[in-house]
Amino acid sequence: MRNQWLQALNEWLQAKSGADLLSIRVDQPSMVAAIVSGGGAEPRARVGLTVDSRGLIADLDISPAIAGPVPATWADVDAALRSVAPDVRLLVANASDGSCQPLHSIDPATTGPFGSVMKLYVLYALGKAVAAGKVRWDQALTVTAPLKSLPSGVLQYEPDGTQISVLEAAVKMISISDNTAMDILIDLVGRSAVEAALTETGMAKPSLNRPFLTTRETFVLTLEQWPALAKRYVAADEAGRRALLANTVDRLPLPDMTAMRDLATRGDITELCSDSARREPVGAFQPDHR
Repeated sequence: MRNQWLQALNEWLQAKSGADLLSIRVDQPSMVAAIVSGGGAEPRARVGLTVDSRGLIADLDISPAIAGPVPATWADVDAALRSVAPDVRLLVANASDGSCQPLHSIDPATTGPFGSVMKLYVLYALGKAVAAGKVRWDQALTVTAPLKSLPSGVLQYEPDGTQISVLEAAVKMISISDNTAMDILIDLVGRSAVEAALTETGMAKPSLNRPFLTTRETFVLTLEQWPALAKRYVAADEAGRRALLANTVDRLPLPDMTAMRDLATRGDITELCSDSARREPVGAFQPDHR
């Protein structure tokens, strides 16, 4: 897979001969994201590069850099979002002094996919565990095969047995949306603690996301035996879903990364969610695969 990324990078660089670095948007020990110039119909591009603990390329993303006027009003923001996605949800809030005050939103009362927002609930549950003295930020965690997921992220490329701290896992989960980091932390605090976080933080319909899926389970449901396995999950009640996860989903191997290629354009994922009478766990069918 790394060879494919290097080939993609080389092909892109060859096509963009003479490209100049315009700005660096993210500068971290394991990740850099930059805006570069180029010729042709797409004069600017965003290049994101992430490396693992050995300095090897773990993730490469090259995408058009959207250039245009900065929105001046909330109406401009809404219009810009709706121009690139058919189904939009937005919440802008002022979070300070332990409170969160909503400033602007789009369609806040309608249930919809939440993608990597799910990681915030894991972080909340982790923070509570640390505050209660059940977990330490410097506590060692082990990367193991059963806890590895698919990208986004870099921890899935680490050798089995690699040690990381709770703090490092949390930082990777939030800063680069590391799916394996999230699953390791769910294993640490327990699925029930994250499910409790849904209610404690005020989610309107927490039952729609019980059981709370790991990203690995999400990918198995969306890539393995599609759509038969996913339909079984959607049709079951909560007890049935938990049994299906324990007896089937969690025993299946992690799908190959090449199976992710068509996720972004697979309308049947959204259709399956929409056809469900309860609009059931949208997180299960909207995996983060950047």
